[in-house]
Amino acid sequence: MRLQLRSAATLACVSLFVSAVASAQDAAGANAAHEEAAAAFHAGEAAYAAGRFPEALSYFERAYELTEEPDVLYNLATLQDRLRRDADALASYRAYLEAVPDTDARANIEARIRVLEEAIAAHEEPAPLVEPTPEPDEPDVIAPPPVRAEPSDPGAGPWALVGVGAAAAVAGGVLLGVMAGDLSTVENASGVPWADVRDAYDRVPILSTVGFVALGVGVAVVAVGVVWVVAASGDGSEVAVGPGGIQWRGRF
Repeated sequence: MRLQLRSAATLACVSLFVSAVASAQDAAGANAAHEEAAAAFHAGEAAYAAGRFPEALSYFERAYELTEEPDVLYNLATLQDRLRRDADALASYRAYLEAVPDTDARANIEARIRVLEEAIAAHEEPAPLVEPTPEPDEPDVIAPPPVRAEPSDPGAGPWALVGVGAAAAVAGGVLLGVMAGDLSTVENASGVPWADVRDAYDRVPILSTVGFVALGVGVAVVAVGVVWVVAASGDGSEVAVGPGGIQWRGRF
């Protein structure tokens, strides 16, 4: 997706806004607000051109606070998006579309909103709640010795799962590595024309989402394959899958 800061039209709108304010406020106060808003906007443009994106964001936030001009809000959304402040960018994009519903950038902004919604949902989805199973009240009895199951050959099925899962995990790691490289390129693009880093910027959210999904699915599939092999062996081994990884306990 290709989004750019807006400047010339915004400066004109800032001047119009301040002129309207001047008719209802003290002239000195209006002039001071105009000067501060214009200075903040120009400073934000300069910081953006130099690749100092957090600094540019703070200047545009101040300009928007003074003017509430939609085009300044558009610039805020673009910078928040670039800095991976997904929730803030999503709110700013939506507010901009409400303020300027007939904008010529509507299709691009709506596409970016969908990407941000998916990214936020992927990071905020809660883990399922597992209710503990109450222990039944049973009389004290002497349990018979466990009967050890005879080992069986699980065949090639579990090893195929392990192979597929490992491949998916490796692919996810590669995608995340490429994403990290693109993100570094964008964040260190000081003095580099935006056109030279635009493609890297557009790839970051896609590679991040696909990479994390592939890595998670790969690890889960490997765990299933390992559990299958251990369960079929019948040698008393146990597999525990938890936050610390896969633990194998048994007799050797």
